[in-house]
Amino acid sequence: MANNTHLNNFENMLKLAEFGAKQHSERRQVIFRIFISYMTLLVVICGLIMKHWKDDIIEQNLFLIPAILFLFAMLVSYFLWLKTFYKAADYDVRRRDFYLVKAQVICYYMSECLNQHYSGCKQVPVNLGNRKNYQVSEKCLFKKRRPDINPKLYAESPCPPTVSDNPHFWFHLLGPAGLTTLIIIGLVSKIMN
Repeated sequence: MANNTHLNNFENMLKLAEFGAKQHSERRQVIFRIFISYMTLLVVICGLIMKHWKDDIIEQNLFLIPAILFLFAMLVSYFLWLKTFYKAADYDVRRRDFYLVKAQVICYYMSECLNQHYSGCKQVPVNLGNRKNYQVSEKCLFKKRRPDINPKLYAESPCPPTVSDNPHFWFHLLGPAGLTTLIIIGLVSKIMN
């Protein structure tokens, strides 16, 4: 009976880990698609501006200020969206690895045919995403029901997800930011002439 319970727990933990992995993968695909779409839009805008640089519409500065404001608002919206999605992706990693570590511990005890509870003090690492880990005892691991680690309950508290030290975030932000800045500089130079 105890082995069936352990087996059911193991399978449930693996399902939750697979769900977290699937969510993380889907979120990364969405980030990439939005990045490509946004860069394509900026390249098209840049091409249209270059094509019509000498036309009356740009020479008379009819739409340049609203265009600059639109580009800036679009960049700010993209930054906020990207930051939110990267934090959510880190939470997906936490969910995946939290349940995966639980499944590994259950598998260990099942393979050793140990009929004891997970009350040992053995430390196991839990991945927090963005190249950060957290050490937690098996006892604490199984007391927790969710992967969000509460800093008030543990001496070593993990920080919430941040995007400032994630190179993928900076790549996905600086590409569009650089192109938007070049377009805005070009439009401002046209206004100044």
